[in-house]
Amino acid sequence: MLQKCFRSEDGLIMPIVLVLIMIIMLYALSAISIASNQTKQRDLQASMTDALHYAEAGVHRYLWSLNKIEADQLELDNPFSFGEGKYIIEIIENGEGTVRLRSTGWANSNENTKRTIEAQLTKRTFTQNVYLSNNDGSNIWWTSGDTVYGPMHTNTKLRVWNEPVFYGRVTHSNNIVYYPSTERYEHTGSVGSNNPQFLGGIDRVQPMIFPESNTELLTRAEQDGYVYYGRTSIMLNSNGTITTRNGNRNGGSPETRPLPNNGVIYINGTSSSTAYESISSKFNINRGNAFISGTLSGKLTIAAANNIYVTSKDPTNYNFHSATDTGGVKYSTTGFSLNSLTGEVNVTDPEEDILGLIANNYIWVLTTGWFTTNGGTSTISAANIIEINAAIFAINGGFGNDSADSYNSTYPRLSGTEGTIIIRGALIQDRRYPVAWISWSNFRGYNKDYAHDPRMLHQSPPHFIEPTNAGWEIFSWREVNQHVE
Repeated sequence: MLQKCFRSEDGLIMPIVLVLIMIIMLYALSAISIASNQTKQRDLQASMTDALHYAEAGVHRYLWSLNKIEADQLELDNPFSFGEGKYIIEIIENGEGTVRLRSTGWANSNENTKRTIEAQLTKRTFTQNVYLSNNDGSNIWWTSGDTVYGPMHTNTKLRVWNEPVFYGRVTHSNNIVYYPSTERYEHTGSVGSNNPQFLGGIDRVQPMIFPESNTELLTRAEQDGYVYYGRTSIMLNSNGTITTRNGNRNGGSPETRPLPNNGVIYINGTSSSTAYESISSKFNINRGNAFISGTLSGKLTIAAANNIYVTSKDPTNYNFHSATDTGGVKYSTTGFSLNSLTGEVNVTDPEEDILGLIANNYIWVLTTGWFTTNGGTSTISAANIIEINAAIFAINGGFGNDSADSYNSTYPRLSGTEGTIIIRGALIQDRRYPVAWISWSNFRGYNKDYAHDPRMLHQSPPHFIEPTNAGWEIFSWREVNQHVE
């Protein structure tokens, strides 16, 4: 009986051993499968990473070619080899100052795994920024209450205090200074109570090099535009013409002309680097000063050897009291709508009107003075609301209120909507100048309502001056699923 039990247990051992062997084999096979899958996953991940790397290489290859003026020589029908992979490029849009392209990349080891980047390349221009300064000085701060609607750039240090809001991309070419004196190479977060809001991002970039003068526009105007010598008043008319008044033409009386063929007007004459001109200098009949107002229908750039003054009345009428109110410089058809919550500016009829104002020295809102035949008077010519639709460029000076260096009780008060300069375009200047006179309880001058004309990211007024170091750069990019075949 005992032997029989032993024999029975011997019979049970073999199935148990077989089951254990099967379990061990299953574990081994599972481990091999897991390891194999992990290897495949790693290989796939590596291929995907490499594919994106090669797609990026395609974007940078085309960017390099644009800056070398060799893009037209690239054969885009076939893939380019790069390292251990390839990329192929497709141009989607090729416009004035902008190129949109797709670049698809893949590794040679896995040609079925592809990734594609769609990038927008833009030519670096002054007008890409709602605000651009060559030198902000040591006492100009962006602070709480300051809101910038559009991209901005400074060639020097960016000074921030408390919580200014920047809706567009901010670029700077020197350190960031957080009030009162903390400097950082780049922005990494708040510093003390300083918490600037860079909603469009912030980058440190190379400075944009200013030209020494606008004389290239004199050459343009001599070729197929208009050239005037001495003090010139220009009234922009909504029917696509201009009315000008210059002592050296038409007996000094107003004359109406069509816009010039190449869209360039140049006011030549004497000049001075003095910021705030006296009445006698401002209205000197030989001075290279332009006085501009009205409603533009078309595309135009006006340049001056000295200063440009934006007036609130028709500057061709020397009788201030009977001169037509204009409210500044506006567009006839193109319009703007600013969403102050999102910072977006919508443009209606974007193909119609665009204006550039380029002064060798300063661009001022005229608040003191008016014309006589051979000089001027000290009439207070300030208006409560001044609107300027234009790209403004003060090459060796700045933009501001031409009398902000002195208090005057007749200027608009800074309260509510009274006393406001509205700019829809771009403001480029060597250094900043004030638009208001502020001292204790006396607040006279203008508030600022500045927003970028988004068309100027890719479009400029006729023959608008470019940076000395103008080149192409990546404005934006994103990954897409539509591959280049």
